[in-house]
Amino acid sequence: MIAFFIRVKFVAIWLAIIALFLFGSTWLPKKFHSNKPTIHLFTWGDFFDRTLLAQFTKATGIEVITTYYSSNEELYLKLKANQGKGYDLIVPSDAALPLLIKEGLLAPLDKSRLSFADPVQPFLLSHYFDQDNRYSLPLVWEIYGFGYNKDHFSSPFLASWKHIFDPATMRYKITMLNDPVEAINLASLYLFAESAHDNLSEKQIQRIQDTLCAQKRYVEAYVNFRAEYLLSTKNCSLAIVPSSSVSRTQEENPNIAFAVPQEGSFLSIENLAIPAASNKSEYTYQLINYIYQPQNLGNIAAKSHTFPATSAATAFSRLSPDFLKIAKQVPKDTKHYHFFYYLANEQQMKDLWIKIKSL
Repeated sequence: MIAFFIRVKFVAIWLAIIALFLFGSTWLPKKFHSNKPTIHLFTWGDFFDRTLLAQFTKATGIEVITTYYSSNEELYLKLKANQGKGYDLIVPSDAALPLLIKEGLLAPLDKSRLSFADPVQPFLLSHYFDQDNRYSLPLVWEIYGFGYNKDHFSSPFLASWKHIFDPATMRYKITMLNDPVEAINLASLYLFAESAHDNLSEKQIQRIQDTLCAQKRYVEAYVNFRAEYLLSTKNCSLAIVPSSSVSRTQEENPNIAFAVPQEGSFLSIENLAIPAASNKSEYTYQLINYIYQPQNLGNIAAKSHTFPATSAATAFSRLSPDFLKIAKQVPKDTKHYHFFYYLANEQQMKDLWIKIKSL
């Protein structure tokens, strides 16, 4: 019996140690809590360099506790589960903002507390997902285009959406985005050009379905994350990818290049936003203003292989000449660049996607 109680006590001690390790910040008595001010940053895994955040802590005394998510769905579900409690600054994509705003999970920005000198580039502001940027501030952006193998295409490569949709042009394997919303948008831009984002009629949806079905024989894989691998291994010659994907790949395989279709393409913006439940705005705005210092924002863009939201930060983003050209060109010709919309209802998208995948 004594041995039993000893074992129970031993197990209890270890369970307490484990619980303290896992949940100590919430279970410790207040007198054991650090008096250092802290804020919780919830972000993508490849954005913020530890050194950059350590320098912020050294300069301000504010500790930044960082946790990560791998998708906007994960971000939304975790915010929703706790009504945003426990997080002070997040980095949602443009497509995630309407739902976060609708659910009341974001606080309006107090722009009088934004003291950084370099303005966000105008072409990134006032879009459908946050019309007046009341809740979000663009941080970095990227553009969708073609990653391609230089061995297969002559130089200069004049990219066109025909390279992924026109059977008369295609003599090679491609990868296609594995998302019905994005696939429908791409096909709509190819087929309907400037009216690509109007509400689609049944006839237009049928044309999109026919186009995507005809494309399938050339598709090596429908992917969101492995396209660069399939390019590098020459399983395909061309892939529809965000620019960051090719930028990363080029570090190890300079034979992979990136091109934006001449008809235009789609942008994606990652934004800073403050959860409505946060009560640490005094510290959070200090971090935001620190992040937007040109060298710091350039560091974030370089680490994430994206384009910074301010022009001044571009000099610090370590862009290759080809990507620097894109960074300068896109703001001059914004009418040819779009965002992904829901162009069909859920049932229409589901039926279309099942039809394509079942071929």
